[in-house]
Amino acid sequence: MKKRRLTASENGEAPAHYAEVESTIFSPVHSIVAHLAVSRYDDGTPRTPGTLLIRTLGNSWQVTAKEPDVGAQLVVVAPCLDDALAALALALESDDTPWQPDPWAKGVKRPGGKKSA
Repeated sequence: MKKRRLTASENGEAPAHYAEVESTIFSPVHSIVAHLAVSRYDDGTPRTPGTLLIRTLGNSWQVTAKEPDVGAQLVVVAPCLDDALAALALALESDDTPWQPDPWAKGVKRPGGKKSA
C-alpha cells in the first residue's frame, strides 16, 4: 500500500478531502486525520475514506483503522490511548504496515461489482 499523504487539487479536480483536516488536537497524528478524510489516492484515483474504532480491551486501548477499498484493517493495542494513537499514526505512515483482512468487510460489494473474499 502506498504511503498516505494529502495531494493538492490540480486542474479543477475534486478536492483530495471534503472535511476540514486542520486540527489542533490531532496535529501530532495527522496521518490518522488523513486516513479518515482523504478521498483520493496519490495517483488521483477515488478513495473511500477510512474509519477508526476506539475502544477499551480490558486494561488497554484498542484502536482499529479500516480501509474499505481493500477490505483491510489495522489493529493497535497499547496501555494508554495516547500511545495507541501514536502507534497507529506511525503505522499509517509506513509502506510496510501489516494490514489484515477485515472480517466485517466480507460480502460487502466493492467497486467494479466484485465482492471481497
